[in-house]
Amino acid sequence: MAPPTPSRACASAADGLLAFGSLPRSSAPGGAAFFGCLPVGFVSSGFAILFTLTMSISLPAPALRRFLFVAGALYLVWFFGYEQWLAPDGRLDEVLCDHIARSAAVVLRALGFDASITAPRVIALNGTDAVIVGTPCNGLVLYALFTGFILAFPGPWRHKAAYIPLGIGLIYVLNIGRVMALALNHRYSQETVDFNHHYTFTFVVYGFIFLLWMTWARRYSPAVAA
Repeated sequence: MAPPTPSRACASAADGLLAFGSLPRSSAPGGAAFFGCLPVGFVSSGFAILFTLTMSISLPAPALRRFLFVAGALYLVWFFGYEQWLAPDGRLDEVLCDHIARSAAVVLRALGFDASITAPRVIALNGTDAVIVGTPCNGLVLYALFTGFILAFPGPWRHKAAYIPLGIGLIYVLNIGRVMALALNHRYSQETVDFNHHYTFTFVVYGFIFLLWMTWARRYSPAVAA
């Protein structure tokens, strides 16, 4: 009986998905799940979500104008700083991807699993490649969206200076947990990887970020509290 076809949780850029600096489908070693794709225009969609969220909170007109101005300025910084410079260069993304993969492997080993790094960004379980951490899942976009909302939304700067690092740290830990979970998912229930990657874990991560946003808006923003 032939072994099941290894699942791949990421398509190529030609399939309409972002994969800056990612390994192409044909180069995924050992049948590992290619973890980390996001729809084209994800950052633009993120800013659209921020706009919708702000509308739902009903900011006063001056605070809303400030939010839109700062959010637009931050998007331009992201577009020219990352998409036009850092993403084509690729080195920052490579470092972040490798770090996430290695951190996930360390925690898996601490929990008693036979995890190792067999190539840059590739996590293996029991000697079999399980997950390749693609660029869109190194956490950088998540940090940018979270930070952009907090910077643009009204609130004391001293609170922002504490809340932003705290939020990034929590997202970082959650992202490592997501990579670990997908590696175990690929090892023990390969047929469910695609669904869990695209739906279950996406819902968990972005739901958590949404909760962080709403906590800031409801608890720390004087514009909303008023």
